[in-house]
Amino acid sequence: DLEIMSIASTSEIKFEQCDFLVQFGTPPWPDLDESLLFQDELMVVCNPRLAKTLKKPQDLARQTLLHSSFRPDNWRQWLESAGLSTAAAGKGPKFPNALLASEAAVSGAGVAVMQRAYVLNDLASGRLVEPLQHRARSANGYYMTSAKRRSRERKIRDFSRWIRSLVESEASPALIPLALITAPQRARSVRISVESSAGVLAATSRLCTW
Repeated sequence: DLEIMSIASTSEIKFEQCDFLVQFGTPPWPDLDESLLFQDELMVVCNPRLAKTLKKPQDLARQTLLHSSFRPDNWRQWLESAGLSTAAAGKGPKFPNALLASEAAVSGAGVAVMQRAYVLNDLASGRLVEPLQHRARSANGYYMTSAKRRSRERKIRDFSRWIRSLVESEASPALIPLALITAPQRARSVRISVESSAGVLAATSRLCTW
């Protein structure tokens, strides 16, 4: 069986309680093996109608900025990386999570900065578009981690090898949930914990739910 649970913080869990932990940050972490799933990458999204009014980053000054309370610094990070003023970075409606912020963007309520992995499906379907090509990238990423002391366990070894092969094949982050369902049978009896703090909400939604 593949058991997945959400936790508020990595401090709440020990590797006696789970086999793998998906966490957000920058390695190295003492005593952990890690496999990079995908990098943290922020992009501006909105619905196709609103995109017609956005030709350059400066056009954002006339738009409503939508925010996720889980990632309150997204707009500041994106504007700063684009060389723009961050004076208005905190203005605009704030939603409890990224899902509601992205749905507001789909409805035309404004423009949102979202993690790329979170909105791949909406971009593919045309519900959202990326009107501005600039993206903000950080040194952080989403990692599947496990305890080094357990690296010789067969299920840990098999699942780790399979995850690495999936990432090395450059599979889309949006497809990883479907791939997890077809994980190697020898590795299916694993427990994965996902940190559900602000930093990894997108990973929780796109990587570990289906």
